[in-house]
Amino acid sequence: MSIPERICANLSPLLPGRRRVAVLVDSNAPPGTRRVVQRAAQIFSGAGGVTFEVLSRPLTNTDLRALYLRFGGLLVTGGYSKVWNLFPTRLLPAFGADPLTDPMAMWSWHSIIAAISPMTQTRLAESKERFTRLMRELAKLGLGRSYVFGTGPSLAKAAMRDFSDGYRIVCNTICKDRGLFVKLKPHILVAGDAQYHFSDTRHAQAFLRDVEERMEEVEFAFCYPAHFDAFVRRRFAKVEERLIPIPGGSRFDLAADMTREFALPSTGNVLGLLLLPIACQLSKDVWLLGFDGRRPSDKHFWANSSKHSYPALIEEMVLEYPAFYSHFAPKDNPSSYATSVHGDALDKALAHAEAAGWSFTLTSPSTSPALAKRWVINV
Repeated sequence: MSIPERICANLSPLLPGRRRVAVLVDSNAPPGTRRVVQRAAQIFSGAGGVTFEVLSRPLTNTDLRALYLRFGGLLVTGGYSKVWNLFPTRLLPAFGADPLTDPMAMWSWHSIIAAISPMTQTRLAESKERFTRLMRELAKLGLGRSYVFGTGPSLAKAAMRDFSDGYRIVCNTICKDRGLFVKLKPHILVAGDAQYHFSDTRHAQAFLRDVEERMEEVEFAFCYPAHFDAFVRRRFAKVEERLIPIPGGSRFDLAADMTREFALPSTGNVLGLLLLPIACQLSKDVWLLGFDGRRPSDKHFWANSSKHSYPALIEEMVLEYPAFYSHFAPKDNPSSYATSVHGDALDKALAHAEAAGWSFTLTSPSTSPALAKRWVINV
């Protein structure tokens, strides 16, 4: 039994309302924070059968201890982050969800759902079988290479080239561009960020609406980290058979056979997490487009093609979730994230796969440290 499952087993006899989560909002929280947290509670309620109740009135220690009997978990903001020690997580799992102070605030909503309503072994086995079947069916096409598409400005080149000679794996907000998406007819769409893709933010909601529209027009599988499965499964119930949640692993091995070891690499960016591992399942000849890297003039993480992203909604997230950006793209070192996820660790993972017979070719130059070392063929 996994740790989350043991937590839930402990909660069952003690807490009749264990699928209810109390969201404690500091009474001194700014109106904007209250609004964001309330919106998140509405969006996440129902995922995994878990509901969220926002409590914004002042609570005494007696009130707080009484939460044991009413709720199965806590999300805390502001001053309530100091009272976690009142709640042994063995009985009442708790996570910080303050957008002003917690960089991983949005992950906390998924974490509390996973703690209370974890993915079942049956669901995991079903997803593994679904992935294995997808790889088997795609292999029958006998295509020579895998194409991986990011959302950098160089993605504009995709409109001028035919990619039908390879498997097509596309990255998250490319689905915004209907024309390109229909032209590419991707076999697989991936997304992996709690805040940008699986949240209450208007950015995530725009992305999810675009995914829904593309699913009506193009037949493709949607692969994503299993951590988000309850949220995604509820949103895409009508096309559930095309969803493939994949659990996280402990190794960073791009060339691992995922039909045997059904797990994602241990890394923090969609390129190494989903795009490259899946591409490597289908071909040893992997080509990349749309991974331009971060230039000194870029804002936040790096520049995205405005046609394949939601620039105004990103700026809105910067205002609503400042802790996330100040942690991952701090003003005094804005390239820290890009260097971390596209630096030495990725370079070693690529080199390990290359030693085993894989090749990685860029179709447009990149400033990302690991990618800049690879061969470039301009298309």
